[in-house]
Amino acid sequence: MYELLNKVLNLLMDEIGILKNILEIQNAKTKFIVENKVAYIVELNNKENIEVKRLNDIENSRYQYMNEISKIIDKDNINIDDLILLSDGDIKERLMKAKNDIEDVILKLKKVNEINQGLIKSSLEYIDFMVNLISSNQLETSYEKSGKNIDKSRSLFDIKL
Repeated sequence: MYELLNKVLNLLMDEIGILKNILEIQNAKTKFIVENKVAYIVELNNKENIEVKRLNDIENSRYQYMNEISKIIDKDNINIDDLILLSDGDIKERLMKAKNDIEDVILKLKKVNEINQGLIKSSLEYIDFMVNLISSNQLETSYEKSGKNIDKSRSLFDIKL
């Protein structure tokens, strides 16, 4: 069982590294969202998708080892807390640190993601505002022969420059 716990721990450490890579990518995205550099954002999205796939592969392996451990201890649906209770010494300390590190990185990811979502929402609202402003009708006043004014509505797209 010690060997299985060690394998799970190694996979958790790999997951932490990937989560930190994703956090770096998200932070870089924030900068490019502010600077409105879409090409860079697309490039970062591609990198992030690669990291997420790697993370999923590692999690699948970890779940397999966790299932093996759950069969040994005859308990369904075990989690990291259960592994911490099962272990002792160095492995227990490393599992606790890994759990804390994962929670910390995920919390940071959530915060950066919320910031990025807010920035994107603001950008979309600004674009929508500008489109509405440009396409809004404007009144043009002209006069008939009798001196009565006529209001015609025109779009900015109709105006000659």
